[in-house]
Amino acid sequence: MKRIELAEEEVKYLGEFTKKINYSRVAEREKEINELVYKLYRLTEEDVNVVEDFMRRF
Repeated sequence: MKRIELAEEEVKYLGEFTKKINYSRVAEREKEINELVYKLYRLTEEDVNVVEDFMRRF
């Protein structure tokens, strides 16, 4: 098999894989992780707001 054919197969596989990702579950897990980090660093509500405002910009 030629390299181009292998690359095309990889792209096709990645396309199918990304279709299977449940992005709402990813967002839920991200929120849970963020909350754990905030607790770990003992951030106040004001600190959390600053961080989240910053993150929304990106």
